[in-house]
Amino acid sequence: MSKELINVELVGIPFSTFTRTIRLGLEEKSIPYKLIFALPHTDIANKYHPFERIPSFNFEYDGTKQTLIESAAITNFIDAIWPETPLRPSRISSDLNDIFTNARIDELISMASNYVFNSVEPPVIKARLKFEKDQKQENEIVSLLTDSVQQLHQILTKLEQYSALKDNKQFLAGDNITWADFFCYPPLADLRAINEGKCIQGESAQFTKLAAWMNRMETIESVKKTMKDTLQDGWRPPFLRL
Repeated sequence: MSKELINVELVGIPFSTFTRTIRLGLEEKSIPYKLIFALPHTDIANKYHPFERIPSFNFEYDGTKQTLIESAAITNFIDAIWPETPLRPSRISSDLNDIFTNARIDELISMASNYVFNSVEPPVIKARLKFEKDQKQENEIVSLLTDSVQQLHQILTKLEQYSALKDNKQFLAGDNITWADFFCYPPLADLRAINEGKCIQGESAQFTKLAAWMNRMETIESVKKTMKDTLQDGWRPPFLRL
């Protein structure tokens, strides 16, 4: 079926964490695609997404152009069309281990999309960047972020304890890289790009298992290929919509 599906496009922007999640999967599976640059809440985003968000996933099949939205739906579609280089066990497998692993991956994706993203991006990343843009002093920024950072640390504690990292596995759902890793990694890579990310970086990291997992992730080619123009790459947005 993949041979009949052409003109794959991903609508988004490199610094978008969910756009990067989809890009990670496409790169890992060596799927050719075109990145159409679009910020959320713009005419281009609205053209493909009814809620003006990113990413959107466009393709042409049997002469008809189609669009999918919502990252979880896009990843399921990618798995079904391109089963090579699997990022989860087959959905049609009747093996109980595969069924359980898929359920665990879905749990971790939900955790990443809700708890991790919502504790990292708006209250810490965007807040810090806005404070820096407003030229606040570092000690004031640290003070203003104290409550948000405490809540973030609670989420990171639970992620570390709930994932397979607690059993010394290589990745979040086991010893194989999965979509769970590709959903969790982008917001935590953003976190590592600011001072508050020291908790998952270096020898003094508070969350040592997450820090080690991040280090492993950064050796993967798909991660390297999607790093350009992200916070991790040193890029900073010219403006923020909070």
